Amino acid sequence: MELKKLRDTFREAADILDELIKLKGNKETAEIKKEMESLSGRFLIKMLEIESLQGV
Repeated sequence: MELKKLRDTFREAADILDELIKLKGNKETAEIKKEMESLSGRFLIKMLEIESLQGV
């Protein structure tokens, strides 16, 4: 069922946000900045997945 997929994708997006929040509290180094950019990209992909699921 699509509702289960939607729920799971929201949870994954929330987990990514939690990781971003943890990193935001650290001193910003080149490595942390790179990780934050990676997480931001993953979050964007999850949001696009949610958008596509809502259209169904």
